[in-house]
Amino acid sequence: MIEVLAWLWLPLLLYGLALGSGLLAERVAGVRLPNPLVAPVGLAVLVLLITPGYRLGAGFEVGVAVTLAAALAGAFLARRSIRSRLWPGWMSVAAALGAYALYLAPVALSGHWTWAGYEFVNDTSANLVFADYVSENGVTLPEELDSTTAVVAATPLELNYPLSAHFLLATLRPLSGAPLEAIYAPFMAAIGAFAAISLASIARRVGMPVAAAALAGVLAAAPNLLYRYVLHGAMKEILVVALLATATAVGGELLARRLGPRSLVLLVVALAPLLGVFTAIGALYGMLLGAPLMAVVLWRAKPKPRHVAAGAAAFVLVAAIVAGPTIVDTVKFGALAKRDFASEGGASTAFLGQLVRPLPLEQAAGVWFGRDYRYPQVGDAVLPNNVLTALVILLFVAGVISEARRRRLNTLALLFAVGLPVAVLSPILSPYADAKLLVVLSPVVVLTAGIGAYALGRGGRVRFGLALLATLGVCVGIGGSAAVAYREVRLAPTERMKAMEDAAEHARGGGLWLVNEWEEFGRYFMRDIRVNMAFEAESPDPARLREPRPIFGRFYDLDDHELAYVTKFPGVIKRRSPVASRPPGNFRMVHENGYYEVWRRISEVSVREHLPLQSKFHATTTPSCAKLRRMAARAQPGERLVAAQRPAVAVFDTARNRIPGWVLNLYPQPVRTLTPVVAGTERGWINTGGGRFRVWLHGSFGRSVSVSLNGDLTGSTGQVNTPEQWLPVGTADLPEGRQRIEIRRPETSLAPGDGYRGYIGPVALESVGPSRLVSVAPSRARSLCGRQWDWIERVERGD
Repeated sequence: MIEVLAWLWLPLLLYGLALGSGLLAERVAGVRLPNPLVAPVGLAVLVLLITPGYRLGAGFEVGVAVTLAAALAGAFLARRSIRSRLWPGWMSVAAALGAYALYLAPVALSGHWTWAGYEFVNDTSANLVFADYVSENGVTLPEELDSTTAVVAATPLELNYPLSAHFLLATLRPLSGAPLEAIYAPFMAAIGAFAAISLASIARRVGMPVAAAALAGVLAAAPNLLYRYVLHGAMKEILVVALLATATAVGGELLARRLGPRSLVLLVVALAPLLGVFTAIGALYGMLLGAPLMAVVLWRAKPKPRHVAAGAAAFVLVAAIVAGPTIVDTVKFGALAKRDFASEGGASTAFLGQLVRPLPLEQAAGVWFGRDYRYPQVGDAVLPNNVLTALVILLFVAGVISEARRRRLNTLALLFAVGLPVAVLSPILSPYADAKLLVVLSPVVVLTAGIGAYALGRGGRVRFGLALLATLGVCVGIGGSAAVAYREVRLAPTERMKAMEDAAEHARGGGLWLVNEWEEFGRYFMRDIRVNMAFEAESPDPARLREPRPIFGRFYDLDDHELAYVTKFPGVIKRRSPVASRPPGNFRMVHENGYYEVWRRISEVSVREHLPLQSKFHATTTPSCAKLRRMAARAQPGERLVAAQRPAVAVFDTARNRIPGWVLNLYPQPVRTLTPVVAGTERGWINTGGGRFRVWLHGSFGRSVSVSLNGDLTGSTGQVNTPEQWLPVGTADLPEGRQRIEIRRPETSLAPGDGYRGYIGPVALESVGPSRLVSVAPSRARSLCGRQWDWIERVERGD
């Protein structure tokens, strides 16, 4: 049911709301727009109208009320012609469905709600926190920064970050009936559909046939750089593209029909939201695109001076009311961005972001066959990628020449608006910020290339044939690039996200809870409790390790933390694992599910000293008797020694064998793991006792990897995982002795994310049985020698 609401109802809902709001804008402007442009203009109206309420501290209730009021008012005012306005035409339907299907394909073909970009960048986790917070509080700062969620939510508010896209997402959540995490991907796909409609409308105005214009709209809405960015959560960028395309299409209508100054309301409405979506750069785009179009409309109308003065005064008044709070925030954010996004000062976290190098300008051509857009092309993909990129660039040049000859001001203004910032700002911006400019530039490059192909095809059969071949090449380039991105996508494991919610449900009360995992979505899915994500800088109390090391993006076992750090928390939430240490002796487990354990601190036990014995791939080790004697000697009256005993674990080291096509990792992937470049099977032997065992696999996977024992399939797993964590595979009943083990990565399939290689670590066989604590008097410390333990502590029990 959630999938139906998210994938079908949400886009229909957004289209209906945008259509009504677009009809309202028509009435205000006194202009009847072509049906394809009504909903895209209405989308801009929605963003424009809901932003002030959230900026003034209201929550989703005001946003929903304003949205419904605008849509219903527009439908009422157009009630006599409403039936004829519902259908946008086959061109728009084809363009919208094509773009929507392309963007939603990785999620929809997984069979359940999810999102892409998991464990790639943190955009989605942050955006979900932002949207959830503003839906209840607007931009009012949290009263206390008492959890990782609160710190993350406060960050954009303190920085005056542009949040209009988040306001729209927050408004749609209650209307959709589905949770934020389920509508996130279809929300961006729907915005991509609106962009495709407007881009197709521009192509149609150029003179393209309906089918060709629809194809141009789809291709221009999904060049590889934009497509990849949206797949990892860049909802601002796709909304900026939709707004720019809509303003350009509206500008073409105003110029072609020689409409009067009042019609400029539509252009202002389409451009004004850019300020709240993309801050100062958005405002720059709006000015560069809008100024020449407005100037020509006014010049043609030749209004009287008093009418110009009255119109200017009205414009300033409306802008102050609608965009006032946004303008103030934009100025503040611009001052910070000037520092953080500068080309100098690589220490800034905004210098490279998720990138590993500055992106080359040619990536704006929309073609990229590489597995990861951040790295240079290698191997057999280099030649076809370069040939098709060159083809797009040649067609782009042809399109620019064609539009210049025909003096189509709207498309030339669009080229100017997105091209000038790249030319002027790229040398002074960081690679991270520059990449965003290329993302917005890329749809314009592809659209102009489509116009160039159309211009080439006019002039006889030979030219038409060449244009057809060129168009086919562009389709192959952009479609093939999208297919590569589809195969390499990293989908979020929704089952584990639900397990996080379940863990939080059983950890209510008691203050700030420690979450000992690098899991950026914990701050969202555990937001109903106060969580301290140990390895995030945006936490009230980041991890303090016994041996200080970098913590961002890392994982360290509880045994690696300072004892005082762990024991000060009222509770701990940790990933289940065959080798991870249990919390100290003053914690008791109160709940577990398939992925998480919830431990609550008890007051009757105080831990005075902790001897860690767990290591990376080993649950237990044997302590030094000398250390135990020294610990016992420090015991005070009433204190005892407590040792944590856990079921036996046998570990099979996959990295000790060299499977052809499986590469041994040393850095940056977890060491002693393998990257499976191709399908293959690793075989070996492992010794265990007899009984029932849980089977675990260490690693992160795009394609499902299976484990078999003694010829019987135990199970498989195919989740993208967080660093250094294990995934449950199944259970097996085994005889005592030597067991034959097989780890198999199957041949490729058409499933989304199948091309993501991830990494394969050890297999662990954990004997099914309880863990227990063994307590002895300090005088009997010797009895703990020669045995394997998780840890040993010196503790004091209260009365």
